[in-house]
Amino acid sequence: MNTRLYLRWTWRDLRARWLQVVAIAVIIALGTGVYAGLRSVNGWQRQSYDASYALLNMYDLRVRLTEGSYVDADELRAALDELPHADWITAAEPRLIMATLVEVNDRETPILVPGRIIGVDIAGGGPTINRLHLMKGAPFAGQADPSHSAILEYNFTRHYDLPAEGTLRLSGGQELDRIGAALLPEYFMVMASEIGFMDESQFAVVVTPLETAQRLAEQPGRVNDLLLTLADGADAGQIRAEIEQMMGAHFKGTGVAFMTPADDPAYSTLYGDLESDDRIFRLIAYLFLAGAAFGAFNLATRIVEAQRRQIGIGMALGMPRAQIALRPLLIGVQIALLGVIFGLLLGWQISLALARLLNDFMPLPVMETPFKTGIFLQAAALGVLLPVTATVYPVWRAVRMQPIDAIRSGALIRRERAGAAAGEHPTAGAQPDTDAAAQCAARAAPDAADSAQHRRCDHDPDRDDRYARLVPGDDRYRRS
Repeated sequence: MNTRLYLRWTWRDLRARWLQVVAIAVIIALGTGVYAGLRSVNGWQRQSYDASYALLNMYDLRVRLTEGSYVDADELRAALDELPHADWITAAEPRLIMATLVEVNDRETPILVPGRIIGVDIAGGGPTINRLHLMKGAPFAGQADPSHSAILEYNFTRHYDLPAEGTLRLSGGQELDRIGAALLPEYFMVMASEIGFMDESQFAVVVTPLETAQRLAEQPGRVNDLLLTLADGADAGQIRAEIEQMMGAHFKGTGVAFMTPADDPAYSTLYGDLESDDRIFRLIAYLFLAGAAFGAFNLATRIVEAQRRQIGIGMALGMPRAQIALRPLLIGVQIALLGVIFGLLLGWQISLALARLLNDFMPLPVMETPFKTGIFLQAAALGVLLPVTATVYPVWRAVRMQPIDAIRSGALIRRERAGAAAGEHPTAGAQPDTDAAAQCAARAAPDAADSAQHRRCDHDPDRDDRYARLVPGDDRYRRS
């Protein structure tokens, strides 16, 4: 088998149908590009979320006191040390959280929105749980007197294009110095579940030292929120039960609610969207690839029909059917490879563009965008496999035909199919004229002197067609 000859042969077929080839290759490129690009972004999002939450040390267990309840921070820490499995707790940080109104006057039109004050322990450069990722400005540790300082949540300042430094006014007319803007793991996506779903333009989170929040809430030394991180292998359910017992024993009448990261509105939304987005991305890519497969099937069918007589002659001459099928199959493979090459390049560009868009839409402390080799290989495999598989059926059907059926003209085959659909046998109606056909055949002996008489046998075209079906090898009575 001459591979070079087969390739030149198939290239000739591709040039003859270049418009269909380009259209199918474009569809394959879109399918593989969308699959590789969108699914790469989905993987980048998951990696970036994991890395960002790990960098800021998201809590493992959060204990929230019921509305209006406060407990002494030192007593709470001492009670935690008495738990039967206190060694399972690697870190504990009490906080004070309260609702407020936030007014910022850095613009010509003052900004007044609902918000939340979060008082955190800044000792030793804290907080160490749910850390602050400073995007602009200065940290609390850099302030001579941090008790009158506050850091705003970054998404709010970005929306209104606020400078890092300035002042802000809280409920009750309290003013604080704004020293910076930071990302918080609970507010990668701004969602205020207690007062409804809000966005960064309508809700401001103000982070202050714990003592400052206690002063603003008029609850000195008291807290209403507790963040815990647990050791690897710790039983969160057991710790939760022990804390419930501890609260009942030390702080009677104080109700508590527990949260894990999966219960956090922003966390659950971000990770939940990954699953739904992945399903949508797959569906879009599969629709493109299905269209490419249909186009490849249609093109292969047309090529096989156009080469029917060549296929029949090859089989009649004893050529192996596998070699006969190779020519149209190579066409499908070359179209698929052409589409996949451009599709992978398109997928890389799509993924980069979407990564930039994602980073602009929702900034994260860590944005990881490694090349997803596995996803691109999957896209390439799908882009080649589906169109080639769609090409196999018409080729397989063609090489299974009898050589004489493949050689016969398409018009005759269509006529016989129409007759079969009407319940008529392909040779039905030919028997009444058998004697006439035999007499005509006798007069049509290969004798040059009788050639004129032979031509007079063409007076009945329908009878000639029937005779041609009776004697397939004799073309003298076939209608031209």
